[in-house]
Amino acid sequence: MPASQPTSTALAEALALHRQGRLKDAEVRYGRILAREPGNFAARYHLGLARLQRGNLQGGIEALRPLYESGPPHIDVLYNLGRAYSELGRHAEALPCFERAALLQPNLAEVQFYLGMSLASVGRAEAALPRLQHAIALQPGLAEAHHALASVFNELGRYEAALPHFEKALSLRPDLAEAHNGLGTALCGLGRLEEAAAQYRRAIQLKPVYVEAHTGLSDVLRILGQGEVAAECAEQAVRIGPDDAVAHVVLGQALAELGQQGRSLAEFERALALQPESAAAHNELGAALHGWGRHAEARAHGDKALALDPDSSKYWSVQLFYLHYDPTISAHDMAARHRAFAERFEAPLQASWRPHANAPEPERRLRVGFVSPDFRRHSVGYFMTDLLAALKGRSLDLYAYAVHWTGDDLTERIKAGFDVWRECRMSDDALAEQIRLDGIDILVDLAGHTVGNRLLVFARKPAPVQVTYLGYPDTTGLDAMDYIIGDTRMFPESEEGLYAEKPWRLPDTSLCFMPPDLPVEVGPLPAGEAGPVTFGCLNRQDKINDSVIRLWAQILQSVPESCLLLQNRAYDEAAVVADMRRRFAAAGVESKRIELVGRLGWREHIEIYNRVDIALDPFPYNGTTTSVEGLWMGVPLVALRGDRLVAHMGESILYALGMPEWIAQDEAEYVAKAAAFAGDRAGLAAVRAQLRGRLLASPICDAPGFARNLEAAFRGMWRAWCNRQNA
Repeated sequence: MPASQPTSTALAEALALHRQGRLKDAEVRYGRILAREPGNFAARYHLGLARLQRGNLQGGIEALRPLYESGPPHIDVLYNLGRAYSELGRHAEALPCFERAALLQPNLAEVQFYLGMSLASVGRAEAALPRLQHAIALQPGLAEAHHALASVFNELGRYEAALPHFEKALSLRPDLAEAHNGLGTALCGLGRLEEAAAQYRRAIQLKPVYVEAHTGLSDVLRILGQGEVAAECAEQAVRIGPDDAVAHVVLGQALAELGQQGRSLAEFERALALQPESAAAHNELGAALHGWGRHAEARAHGDKALALDPDSSKYWSVQLFYLHYDPTISAHDMAARHRAFAERFEAPLQASWRPHANAPEPERRLRVGFVSPDFRRHSVGYFMTDLLAALKGRSLDLYAYAVHWTGDDLTERIKAGFDVWRECRMSDDALAEQIRLDGIDILVDLAGHTVGNRLLVFARKPAPVQVTYLGYPDTTGLDAMDYIIGDTRMFPESEEGLYAEKPWRLPDTSLCFMPPDLPVEVGPLPAGEAGPVTFGCLNRQDKINDSVIRLWAQILQSVPESCLLLQNRAYDEAAVVADMRRRFAAAGVESKRIELVGRLGWREHIEIYNRVDIALDPFPYNGTTTSVEGLWMGVPLVALRGDRLVAHMGESILYALGMPEWIAQDEAEYVAKAAAFAGDRAGLAAVRAQLRGRLLASPICDAPGFARNLEAAFRGMWRAWCNRQNA
C-alpha cells in the first residue's frame, strides 16, 4: 500500500478483495497493513479468516492467536480460533476458546455445539452433554448437534438415550453416513443386531470407504454367527484402511471366531505395530497368546491393556478369564486380581445400593432369577436344560434374564423351563431396575467373568440374595455376590479365603448333565487286548500349557507305542498344529505319536471318543463338559487334584461317579496312574463297558435329585437373609 494511502482505504480495498473471493490478494493487502500497523485488529482478524478459508489452518491460528492473548475477548476470534484448533484435532487448545466464547454469548447454538464437541474430545463426556443439549434447545434443526449428542450417549453406554437423537439427525440429514454408523452402534449395544447391521450397511452405501462402518458390520455379523461374512467385512475394512489399527483388531477377532488362531494373532500384532498404545489390541493379543503357551507375554499385554484403559470392565473380565490358563499364577494372586476388579467397579456403586422391599418370610414362594448370555448350545445350556425342567413346578418361580445376542434350537427348550422369560437388551442400570421391579428374591449369575457377563448388574445389588453358579470356575470378586455354589470337593475349607462369596456346598455334585440326544453307542476298547493305547483330550488348546505337555510326554514315554489324540477346531490351522507339535517335540515326543484333529460336527465330536482309551484332564484349568461327554462315551478320566476351584472340576466329577482311584494327588502319581491304567487292558475294557450306565445312574444325571438339592440351597440362603432382617 502506498505510504500516503490511509489505512481505512487500504483496509476497505482488502475487504473488497476478500468478499470477491480473491483470498490470496486480500492476504497480501492485510499483511501490508499489519507491517505498518501491527496492532490493527480488523486486518489481523481478516488475515486469519482468509487463511482459514484457504485451508491454511496453522497460518490462521498464527494470525488469530495474538488477538486471543491480548485485548478484550472477541466472539468471532474465539469461535474461529477454536474451529481451527478443532479441525487440526487440537481439542485441548480449542476448549478454552469455546469456553470463553460461551461466557460472552451463551445463546449461540454453534458455540454450545463446538464447546460440547471439545469437551467430549478431551474425555469429558458427562460435561459435554448439557452443552450439546443447550445447542439443540437453541437450534432444534441442527442435525450435527443431535448426532454429536447421540455419539456422546454411545460413548457413555447410554444407548437408549442415543437412539432418538440419531433418528432426529437422520430425519434432518438422511445422507449423514456417520449418523447411520452411530445408530448401528447404539442398536448393537441394545442387542438389536439385525437392525444394527442394516444401519451399518446404509452407512457403507452412502460412504463405501467408511472403515468404521465396515468394522461395525463385521462385529455384528460375528455375534450373529455369520463368521465367514464377518471376516470378509473386516478384510474389506483393512483393504480400505491398511493403517487402521482398529480394522486389524476386528479382523483378528473375526478370524479367531473361525478358529484361525495363527492369522488372528498376526492381525493383533499388526494392530499393535500401527498403534502401540491401543488397549484393544493389547487386550486381544494378551488373550490370544495364552493359547500358544506364551503366558508371560500374555500377562504383559493384558496388564498393558488395563493400564491404558483401566475403566474397561470388559478388559478386566477378559484378562481374569484367560489367566486361568496360566499355570504360573497362584491361587492367591488370582483371588487378589478378582478383588481388584471389585474395588474398581463395584466400590463406586455401593453408596447407591438401596434397601430391598422383598418380604422377609422364610417359607414363602420365592422368585429366582437367572442371568446368562448362554441359554443356548453352550456348556451352561447343556447343564441347565434338564435342571430347569426339574425345578419347574416346585416352590420357586423361575425368571430368565437372557442377555445373549442370538439363540438356537436349545434356547427354546431352555425357555420352556422358565415361568418368565425376559430378553434383556438394556443397560446395566435398566436391567438392575427391571430385576427390582420383578421382585426377585434370589438372583443367580451363570457367567462370572466370561464373555457377555453382566456382573455390573450384580454390583448394583438389585436382589437381596445374589449367587454365582456354573458358568465361571472362580470367584467374581464382588461383595454383592453372597454365595458361590459348588460341592465339597470344589470348596475345601482350606481354600475358603480365595472367594469373595460364601461357598455353598451341595451334596454329591454341582453338575446336572443333559446326556447327548444322539444314537451313538459306546464302542469297544480301541486298544483291544494288545494294541497301542490312545490317550485323548478334547479340550480347547489354551488349556494345554507346557506343564501339561511335560507330564503327558512322561506318560507317553512310560507307555510304549501309545499315542495322544487332541481334538479342537484350532487344529484346522497349520500354524497351530506346527506350534503344538514343536512344543511336544521339545518335551521329547515324536510327531507321529500326536494326532491333531480339527473342527468336527456335534455327532462326530461325540463319536471320536470311540477312538480314545483314556482321557487326560488338563490342569490347572480342568475340563468339565468334555470330561462328562467322555464318561458318557465310556472313556475314563485321569485327573490331578489342584489347589483352586478351576483345578477341582475333574476331582469333583470323578468323586460323584465313585471313581476316586482315578484322581492323582501329585504330578508323579498322575503319570503313574495313567501308565498303570493303560497297562490293565481287561480293567479298562470293563470300565468302558459299564461307564455310561454308571454316569446315568450317578447324581450328575439325576435331574430331579439335583433340583431338590438346589431348591434346598436356595431356601437355606433365603432363610439366612430373612433371619438377618428379622433379627
